[in-house]
Amino acid sequence: KSFRKLPHLTNSLHHHLHTTSNVGYYHHALVRCLSTSPSKEAVDHKSLSMSETIRSLVHLRKSGTFSTLSLDGAHGAGPQVYGTPFTPYFMKEANPIFGLKNDSGHVHHLQHYVDGSLVLFPLTPKDVAPSQLGLFRVNITGEMVKIDGEEKNQAEREYFNHHPNAKLHGPFQFFKLIAKNVYHYSRGETDMISVKEYEEAEIDKVVVGSASLINRLNTEYVYALKKMCLMYGDVDVKHAVAYWVDKYGFNVMGQS
Repeated sequence: KSFRKLPHLTNSLHHHLHTTSNVGYYHHALVRCLSTSPSKEAVDHKSLSMSETIRSLVHLRKSGTFSTLSLDGAHGAGPQVYGTPFTPYFMKEANPIFGLKNDSGHVHHLQHYVDGSLVLFPLTPKDVAPSQLGLFRVNITGEMVKIDGEEKNQAEREYFNHHPNAKLHGPFQFFKLIAKNVYHYSRGETDMISVKEYEEAEIDKVVVGSASLINRLNTEYVYALKKMCLMYGDVDVKHAVAYWVDKYGFNVMGQS
């Protein structure tokens, strides 16, 4: 899984240049590599649909920012959002399933409010926050349903299979997030897709299995990523980050 073994990914690139202040970059190049076009002059804009992108991202990630509603705030302020980053989950069909510690704030909150929210960004290197790059994010909100009985035993087995280190931090209660609203945020624009679209969207297996490739691109091929931004985005960048790989190509963000 390298550039040498994926020559079809480097046949052509489609680029966008943006000048923005909201993400703290004076100039950055967003490079989209497409495998379906033989030259950069004839670019095929084919890509995953928004629903496919969202569904695939949810299956790629293993954790995200999970939020519940706390009890009324001080001075009658009403319920407050309580969020925890890097909350582990696994997917059962279209539903994220969370293992929450018995004494966690979330478990306490869910006794009063059943609302839950999961926010996900694409993968980036550990030292690069996705919010720094202005990357798109996905937000799934809905009802948290507690899992009991034999279904709980099965959920516990699957949860520990996906997150073996969690065995050291239990005991857990398990909850399923039933989506009611699905949002896609990108560069100041908000789009909403229906739950039906989300549930029926095709999952891109390349996205789901892309974590190791993205990591390799950002460790072994940083120079090549910078070169792409110069060749196809006409920007000489100091930093370049690959953050998305799917069956049609990959995305690179560069900072000048």
